[in-house]
Amino acid sequence: MPFTAVAKVARSRYETDPAVQMWMTGVKRHIEELALDVGLVPERNVLLSVTEQEVRLGVSEEMDAYLRESSGGWRID
Repeated sequence: MPFTAVAKVARSRYETDPAVQMWMTGVKRHIEELALDVGLVPERNVLLSVTEQEVRLGVSEEMDAYLRESSGGWRID
C-alpha cells in the first residue's frame, strides 16, 4: 500500500541522536492518535519505514485524503 511521507530524517542522525528519536516517536504517536480519532486503524494507516539512507514516517492514502479534506487543511498546494 502506498504511503505519503509526513516526516523523515537521515538514518545516521536517527540512530545517533536521542532527541531525533524522541521527536520521531512523538510525531508517530500524534499521528496514530489522530488516526484513532477519525476512526482509522493506526497499524494500517501509519508506517515507520527504515531504509539505508533515512527513517520515514508515512500515512496511508486514505488518511492523507482525510487530512487534506478536513478543516484546517493538511497541505497548501
